[in-house]
Amino acid sequence: MLNNLKKKLRKTEFFWRYLFNYKSSISYRMAGNNLKPYEKRIIDELKRNGIAKTSVEELQIDPAIYQELLDALQQKEEEHKTEIENARNQGGLTDKVEVKTFLIQLLGMYPEYDASSIYNRLARKYFQSVANGYFEMKDTEIRDYNLWHNVPSSGPLRTSQLWHRDREDLQILKIFLYFSDVDEEAGPFTYAPGTQLQGSIKAEPEFHWENGVKRTTNEQMDKIVPKEKWIVGTGKKGTIVFADTHGYHKGGDVKSKDRIMLNVMFTSPACGRNYFAGKVS
Repeated sequence: MLNNLKKKLRKTEFFWRYLFNYKSSISYRMAGNNLKPYEKRIIDELKRNGIAKTSVEELQIDPAIYQELLDALQQKEEEHKTEIENARNQGGLTDKVEVKTFLIQLLGMYPEYDASSIYNRLARKYFQSVANGYFEMKDTEIRDYNLWHNVPSSGPLRTSQLWHRDREDLQILKIFLYFSDVDEEAGPFTYAPGTQLQGSIKAEPEFHWENGVKRTTNEQMDKIVPKEKWIVGTGKKGTIVFADTHGYHKGGDVKSKDRIMLNVMFTSPACGRNYFAGKVS
């Protein structure tokens, strides 16, 4: 009974913010912020649309840190060379609709959290202030980071290639840093603006269940948010996309070009859902 009540309250913005995340929300308001102009722009776009694009250059990422990240990527790419090639040869196909055989997670499905890792250091230094500002909470939490390598896939769209919401929290900020040019052939991240918590779109599209997750087709989403309004996250290598993935989104429908990127996820402090090894809840 009590657990069910907590679950219901967590889905209500007021209680989510001022009960479960009370300390963090109040601390942020009392402390104020020293956001840089480009951070304010990103946060404003996130609040308005649920998605914002920037770049390694605009965020002024230290070249030495960026090179360390590229070196780490190259090492992981080499370690997974055979797996990537096998996935490419198979066209990302599988008999199991819930399996993302078109996606190789280079740090493993549940990576070990390492505070000293380049992924954590980069995220804390360059992404966290945006996360805190968007949530209006102090000390938002990193719940996952990984290196993703998508290969071209054939067959019907499935899993994250279909429209869906992430369910970990009422607001979820994911950051995608591109290590390859991403155009329409590389399965770009695509977002239905206004479907995030603070957005104006409250109607829900028709859906079907897939492995316990609600999935929606392009045709169904078009009835809620017209296709011409969808924001497509194309960009050159070095592009960075911030998106609230509790809003409707899709991606990974890679047609002919591999997509390689860093993925980092922030949630509210009270979320409690982790994807790091030994911390899954």
